[in-house]
Amino acid sequence: MVRMRRARLQPSARARVVERTALRFSASVAQAVGTGWVRSGSALVRFGKRLAMVQDDALWLAWLDAGGELQAQALATEASGERLIHDKRRKPDFEAAAVIPGVPERLLVFGSGGLASRERIAILSESQGVRLVEATALYASWRCEPRFAGAELNIEGAFVDGTRLVVCSRSNGALSRDPEAFDATAEIQLSELLAYLEAPHTAAVPRLGQIEQYQLGQIDGVRLTLTDAALRDGQRYYVAAAEASAGAISDGPVHGVSLGLLAEDARYALIEDESGQPLREKVEGLTPVPDSEDWLAIVDADDVTKPSNLLRLRCQGL
Repeated sequence: MVRMRRARLQPSARARVVERTALRFSASVAQAVGTGWVRSGSALVRFGKRLAMVQDDALWLAWLDAGGELQAQALATEASGERLIHDKRRKPDFEAAAVIPGVPERLLVFGSGGLASRERIAILSESQGVRLVEATALYASWRCEPRFAGAELNIEGAFVDGTRLVVCSRSNGALSRDPEAFDATAEIQLSELLAYLEAPHTAAVPRLGQIEQYQLGQIDGVRLTLTDAALRDGQRYYVAAAEASAGAISDGPVHGVSLGLLAEDARYALIEDESGQPLREKVEGLTPVPDSEDWLAIVDADDVTKPSNLLRLRCQGL
């Protein structure tokens, strides 16, 4: 039986932006990738010595190297030669990333699954380079599980917890105004997933294990829906945005964002900007800062004329 968990606002908790960096490339990198900045930050994860940044409209990763320089790495190239996709219905919509431990360590980057163009998974490793998998059968299995996908599948987060990959679906789709709409997490055995990714046309599709459903609160009558999640000290954290969008493939104004805990007693704090006012930017990627209680997060401005921002968040009381 799947339980619905309703997150509560924790009045004593506080989450605030304490540092902000606009993610701009050097002139040489900008010339190579065709843009001067990270345009659409959608996931954030540490991969080896890099801080990797996923973009939802680009077939390349941005990353900060050990020296703090912003670099780029191609994931693939469309037949047309494009790596920056301007058509919303054709963009890869990479929205989630997870690091698979081992030798070699691997980074999986997931499309959201909202359209056929968004059912790809990129696999990166230091020794084997990049491979792009058309994971149609996997996404179909997720979409056909209403306890997980709800009205429309929209993968927005992923992380490893022990021997399992946890994937997160965001319910900001067309039917998300239903009072019983929910976000959800589902667990998949890593061994099954990796076997499938090696032979997606012949291997068994990984089974969905434990599913948990969440309602994460609201701001100004707009539901907070999950935009990323991460594991820290064995606990599952998330960020969510109250985005007034018409559907899972549409953007809309953001009324506020939250940082919270996915747990039996799910709870959250609303994120404040540097001046202490409610933050109204769509925070997507989330990853812990090593040797600190702080978090790093990335903003998707939904505006290709503006660079995404890397935020440092300080949270107390959760």
